[in-house]
Amino acid sequence: MSKQILYCGTSGTVIDWQDLDQFAYAAPAPGMKVLPVTAEQWKHKDALHYVLDGELARVDVPPPSAAHHWDGSQWALDSRKPRQPQRSNRVGEWIQRLMRPGR
Repeated sequence: MSKQILYCGTSGTVIDWQDLDQFAYAAPAPGMKVLPVTAEQWKHKDALHYVLDGELARVDVPPPSAAHHWDGSQWALDSRKPRQPQRSNRVGEWIQRLMRPGR
């Protein structure tokens, strides 16, 4: 029984569960990787999984942002990862000022 997952090498997102006994798969595209899975892991393929530090991990929810890491039980903010910059809402504020009564 030969099975594997296809996942994104950057984010760890599992893209596909692949049964090599039933189908032939092309080589992974650049940036994608494969990881062999056990029969026990295959049984739970319908649950949400990510590849974290080279290992398949079952998680309850996806990461809130790229600045989070899985600490074994929950997503935690990782100070080593860059945070997304806060977006300015200046255009929205400008529109609201234009829409005020009496302008």
